[in-house]
Amino acid sequence: MVKRHEIAAFTPVVDGYQIRAPVYICKPPKNAVYIYDIVKIEQTEPTVVFDLCEGREKTVTENVYTVAWLEWDPKEREFEFSSCGLRWLTAHPTDAAVDMVLSFVEEKTKELTNEYV
Repeated sequence: MVKRHEIAAFTPVVDGYQIRAPVYICKPPKNAVYIYDIVKIEQTEPTVVFDLCEGREKTVTENVYTVAWLEWDPKEREFEFSSCGLRWLTAHPTDAAVDMVLSFVEEKTKELTNEYV
């Protein structure tokens, strides 16, 4: 059975979007210290799925998937935004979701810039 761990969330859910720690299938890259997933959370009808981590069936009521990610570049001292293909655009982020991402980037950039001084 796969060991389950708690997923760190860095923002509240805003209009179905949240910034979280990435979840890796295998070991994370050694240089992947400051990477953040932007996920879309959609409510769905209750669906029975088989949870590989728990080894049993369970009912879920939401789909969560990565639409983009942010990666800190210490040389440039800024974040690079990368979409998963066209997911960011096709997910139609609201102004509030975009503002949440921009606020997170601004706050985290200040924090990391001070760390690299």
